[in-house]
Amino acid sequence: MQQYYLCILVFLASSLGLKAQQTYYVSSLGNDVTNDGLSPASPWKTIAKINATTFQAGDSILFRSGDVFRGEILANQSGTAGASITYSSYGQGAKPVINGSQVITNWSLYQGNIYVADYASSLSSLNNFFINGVSQQIGRYPNADATNQGYLRIQSGSGNNVLTDNTLSGQDWTGATAVVRVNLFLLNKPVIQSHVGNTLTFASPALGNYKVNAGYGYFIQNHLLTLDQQGEWYYDRTAQKIYLYSNVDPNQLLTEAPASSTCFFASGKSNLSLQQLTFTQSNEYAVRVDSAAGVLTKGIRVENCRFENTHNGVWVNRASQVVVSANECTNTNNNAIFITASEYECNRNRITRTALRAGMGEPNNNQYNAINMVGRNALSAWNYIDSVGFCGIRFEGRNLIVKNNRISNFALVKCDVGGIYTFKGFAPATYGYGNNQVIGNIVSKAYPNLFGTTSKVVNSNYATGIYMDGNSFGNLVAGNTVHQVMGAALMLNVTTSSHTVRNNTFYDNMYGFGYFPDTVFVSRNHRVTGNLFYAKLVSQQGGILQTGRQPFLPMVGTLDSNFYAQPFEKDPTFVQTVLTNSTPRISRALTLGQWQGLSYDAHSQFGTSIMPP
Repeated sequence: MQQYYLCILVFLASSLGLKAQQTYYVSSLGNDVTNDGLSPASPWKTIAKINATTFQAGDSILFRSGDVFRGEILANQSGTAGASITYSSYGQGAKPVINGSQVITNWSLYQGNIYVADYASSLSSLNNFFINGVSQQIGRYPNADATNQGYLRIQSGSGNNVLTDNTLSGQDWTGATAVVRVNLFLLNKPVIQSHVGNTLTFASPALGNYKVNAGYGYFIQNHLLTLDQQGEWYYDRTAQKIYLYSNVDPNQLLTEAPASSTCFFASGKSNLSLQQLTFTQSNEYAVRVDSAAGVLTKGIRVENCRFENTHNGVWVNRASQVVVSANECTNTNNNAIFITASEYECNRNRITRTALRAGMGEPNNNQYNAINMVGRNALSAWNYIDSVGFCGIRFEGRNLIVKNNRISNFALVKCDVGGIYTFKGFAPATYGYGNNQVIGNIVSKAYPNLFGTTSKVVNSNYATGIYMDGNSFGNLVAGNTVHQVMGAALMLNVTTSSHTVRNNTFYDNMYGFGYFPDTVFVSRNHRVTGNLFYAKLVSQQGGILQTGRQPFLPMVGTLDSNFYAQPFEKDPTFVQTVLTNSTPRISRALTLGQWQGLSYDAHSQFGTSIMPP
């Protein structure tokens, strides 16, 4: 009788197309033709075999530890809730490497120290080139180690597409890319359509909505004439050739260039798990997951992986139920992690050396960041972030929690940003905005990069610990520590409202707080209470308030029951107020007593010790 029922079950499983969960093995020593891939003794060999195989919910694809696999994994099937399709590792040793590049060989001498090799690719552009596994600087003029970090000065501009520099002469830069410092927080990359005399004209869309600003900086890259330092490279897409400046014969080196846009790609697929893998040397993303038309991606987990030497790290778009946890990400040209989703976690990741080379990241907003979290009902916690070109964690949406993260050394390429930063305006409207929490984070060491700008001194908003920017409202900032930032520890910018800031410690910063209630776009109804502001140096102040409106103080909201400390004077300059709509600007320094005379911080205290009495 038992055999009878067993036969019935087998028949039903077969007739319904059901299949037992299976584990597949891949090894550099395997064989795609003779092996079945079902055991470590009979593994497959290539990613191509994986991409050609149909997997079922619950299947696992395991790569042998210590091996390198070249190619792009394409997830063509979905798992189910509770039965994900898993990509992971087996065996002992280092995480298996999914390498998105190809080896470049047969270099020949072009001229001087410049070599050339064929590189046939379908990629529209090339974002990386590697020598012995190390990402190299794209050719640029002037070099990054030149005076002013290699920025040339714009003498004048016209609209968004014409730049004049009287020092331009000799070389014809037509076809190259100009990296233009549009303002403090943007580096755009228009193509040079024509170069006549000392004038460059950019191809559409040029600088988009921004104009060419006299006094700001620019440099030129992606042109053969820029090559003059070891490792600099240029890709001629039309001729399908790579040029390399090298002091040694590159045929004696391991030279590689990206062959695929990603190392792992999934579109419209759900319930996928990536574990214990290293992804490297792709042209756009290490891992890219997004929804397809009419199909919402959900159930994505990326855990205990490593992302290195890629353009972007992890990119998840229009998804839900996502976990990106316990990963390492280092040496990206642009963003490390970018998630636009609902119901997700981005936790316990270690992110270092993000977007540190000007011009090698992407143009426009939301670039050069360690973590971008967009959406609703999400948690970003216990992440370690060190050395980032722009922002540590940028968030936008509703019911987002940024908690217990450690962020240091940011604003190293662009500025007017915070270690933790929010702005309402870029996220899809379906996510909404507000009720976000910034809790228990430690933010430190911001030294804004002002090269290529007209700014000679650091302003309070250039590098801020925690930055509530335009149109943001209704957030809680509590229990955070901010120290050693060359700006304000806390910035509440124009058009912000109804933020609650309490029980934070702000230590050794240029300013404790910054308010910018402007002439028309006011900053209002904030509640700032129970915070410790400690000025370590005489030059540091409790806060700065800039406005074009008088009287302006009632718009700010409630400041009270804070403790302000400075070890040098009993009644130092406390708040700097600046009236911005006068010429010249009117600046007034207030002591705490004078500040309290304006009905602010009535119950706050001042001391020369860091501990409140």
